[in-house]
Amino acid sequence: MVNTLFNKRAVNLSKALLVAYFALFPFGQLTRIGVNLFSLPLAFNVSDIVSGLFIIPYLLGVKDKSPITKYYSNLLIYFAFSYLVSLFVFKDIRVLAGFFYLLRFGSYYFMSRVVSGLYIYKLLAKKSLIILLKYAFITTLFFAFYQYLFLPDLRPLKYLGWDDHLYRLTGAFLDPGFAGIILILGFLFFLIEFFQKKIKMDLIISLLALIALLLTYSRASYVAFSVGVIYLIVVTKQKLAKVLIILVLIAIPFLPRPSSEGVKLERVFSIVSRVGSYKQALSVVSQNPLFGVGFNNYCLATNSKFFSRSCSSSDASLLTIFATTGILGLIFYLYFWFSVFKSTNSNKYGLILRVSLITLLTHSLFVNSLFYPWVLGWFSILAAMGINKTTD
Repeated sequence: MVNTLFNKRAVNLSKALLVAYFALFPFGQLTRIGVNLFSLPLAFNVSDIVSGLFIIPYLLGVKDKSPITKYYSNLLIYFAFSYLVSLFVFKDIRVLAGFFYLLRFGSYYFMSRVVSGLYIYKLLAKKSLIILLKYAFITTLFFAFYQYLFLPDLRPLKYLGWDDHLYRLTGAFLDPGFAGIILILGFLFFLIEFFQKKIKMDLIISLLALIALLLTYSRASYVAFSVGVIYLIVVTKQKLAKVLIILVLIAIPFLPRPSSEGVKLERVFSIVSRVGSYKQALSVVSQNPLFGVGFNNYCLATNSKFFSRSCSSSDASLLTIFATTGILGLIFYLYFWFSVFKSTNSNKYGLILRVSLITLLTHSLFVNSLFYPWVLGWFSILAAMGINKTTD
């Protein structure tokens, strides 16, 4: 029997961790915890701890044999190598921070392998995974509208290191850009579910996600949304997708514009800031173009105020990878995602994974969203359902 392949307790632990992770998912940054280690300020989320615990069932044998596993493993090994090289470059206790970034990325590797293993060997039903994603997103959507309607002024959070957003939807993620990519991923999931099953509630949720997305006033998210929907139009020929993108274009000029710089779509401050971020990343690249400055020693390399949110990465994810892991790391990373794209199923979950990946890569040109913990968690399930699997 397939069910005897894995230790029963390890399987039960895996399922409990998965439920716990997606129960915490909608709370976003509200579970953030700050600690001091050797006088080094560190911050992590409770969901990071849960994802890290997936190493236990992984070590007990609950894992997949996906055709892309070796690419993911090689990527993680190279990132670890890049970090180890940096230990000989930086003589500073702050280099320890990069290790914790590496741990977090590794934790989602184990989470992805475990979830995929459960799915391949039919120990976790597809329906259960769909329920988890739907619960997480619907609850996220509720928090998003609650914040926009009842807590629109987030300027006091500036004193805690966050950006001072006003009249912009951020939800529990406290940032409209990151909230935007989560909203797009949920929108695409529910919309494609509607295409296949014609359940009206799926369409309603996708429309609510679209409204929430508009209220982020995140131009990066608007661009990513447009690219994703255009891809859907080309691939599926769905008229509804065409209607939705037209509605968004019509709605943008009529969005409410209260007195706030952040809701001005013509604002130039963020563009200037982003260009400066790109230049800074290229400056870091020049320090060690082959191996990078170490995953993720970006703050240390830029001599920025340590662990301020603005110094932890470039505004472009691929530039962050280039700067911290070098040209070799960038090649490893791009090849990994190419392998994922090439290995997707021809079913609707393969389509969801492909369009989500294209959307995410577009978004990551403007916001460092590729390594956002909740994005990694979301893709852990999408990959389990959307990638061709072997059980040999």
